[in-house]
Amino acid sequence: MFATSTKPPQQLLDEVHTPASLARFSVDGFARAVAEGHAGDPIDPRGLAATDDALRATLGAIDRFIAKVTKVALDVALADDNALPQAFRTNLAATVLRYQDERELLRDRVRQTALRTAPPLAEALAATVGDVVDGSLGLRGALYDAVIDLARSRAQAALPEATARAIDRQLDDSARAAWSCAEQELRALVAAPQRLVREAWAIRVARHEAVALPELAEPSFGSLIELD
Repeated sequence: MFATSTKPPQQLLDEVHTPASLARFSVDGFARAVAEGHAGDPIDPRGLAATDDALRATLGAIDRFIAKVTKVALDVALADDNALPQAFRTNLAATVLRYQDERELLRDRVRQTALRTAPPLAEALAATVGDVVDGSLGLRGALYDAVIDLARSRAQAALPEATARAIDRQLDDSARAAWSCAEQELRALVAAPQRLVREAWAIRVARHEAVALPELAEPSFGSLIELD
């Protein structure tokens, strides 16, 4: 069993601002902190929506963190180099997410910039910066996976309650409909947890239609006689 973390996830991200603090940063520690932060979240339509929104906000915090650590890593990797202007490095770090699927474009931008200032170093600098960005985006992927895995596991855990509530005839139609749509989204999230990244909970849930319960059959005359 994991020990309780004393630091919330955002604090763990905020504490990284130097090469030493980046080296100490732990993906597993961050994953535990996120899980602990949502361990007591309520399992009802509003609570499920709030948790989902909070996890999506964590993804946004991760993106900001990756821009920051990319700048830290670039400053270390290029500490003895003046061929790439500081403004270029800063802009590259701030826009690093644009290169998630465009790594060669990134290397070409670095190469073209270096050719204007230090042609003999252009290829080496393109490779160095490419490696830094590969590392940063790899870290992003690991952190995203931790959050997405938590969303899936929480959805799986919430399904029995949601399924029971969606067919609970003691609830009014409105409450039962809310549970029905939530249950469908939970099932979809378990099957495809990347849904968390694409759209907000409210949008995803709105795409589902509540499943109406079948009408209860009226007791037959014969059954009434048997009960008499």
